[in-house]
Amino acid sequence: MAVTKYYARSSSAAAGPTGEVSTDTDNFTTVPTSKNTPLDMSTSKGSSQVSVTGVYNLSGTSYAMVRMFVGPALAAQTLTASAANYTFAVGNQESNGNMNLYPRFFMYVWRSGTGNVKTIITPTSEATESATAETGYTTTATGEAGDFSIELNDRIVVEMWWYINNTREANYTASFYFEGATDPVDGTATSDAATYFQLPQTLTEPTAAFTPIIIQY
Repeated sequence: MAVTKYYARSSSAAAGPTGEVSTDTDNFTTVPTSKNTPLDMSTSKGSSQVSVTGVYNLSGTSYAMVRMFVGPALAAQTLTASAANYTFAVGNQESNGNMNLYPRFFMYVWRSGTGNVKTIITPTSEATESATAETGYTTTATGEAGDFSIELNDRIVVEMWWYINNTREANYTASFYFEGATDPVDGTATSDAATYFQLPQTLTEPTAAFTPIIIQY
């Protein structure tokens, strides 16, 4: 079955939101830095891994947005939002087993001038706690009910979060890896993570307009 697979990239997005949209409350609004700068999602992966880290020290349950990724402009089409097997594959790591760190995801359709016009995936956490070594994690989810009419130049946005169920007030570090050349494999060590977000259908981009060239003799 044809799908659209977006890789998380480190370049700044040409358009997109300027802050979180998820219904989660961010308990660390300034950590990590530059989290409100939208970055690209591309069907092409990177070549050299980069990382994002944050230090967290609240006991109990907390949430932190890590990065937001924005896909390319789309053509008008129908999104089958309620399909199964939306997939989020990331490289992730916690500094200490007491941190109880889990990757978490939120996906929606963004429209310039409006914002979120269709939530696709409500906040969803990975089931397995992150390891203290860099490891791949794959999370699957079923989309929200209701097909949706994507309009020209709408974009898919993914917010990458951390769910933290810390057992004590100590400084623990969380790390997220992307822009690499190797797709993360669930539960497998990685050092070159090409974090990706996969939709269970093919989304099309606008076709470039054709301008005829008239040659006069």
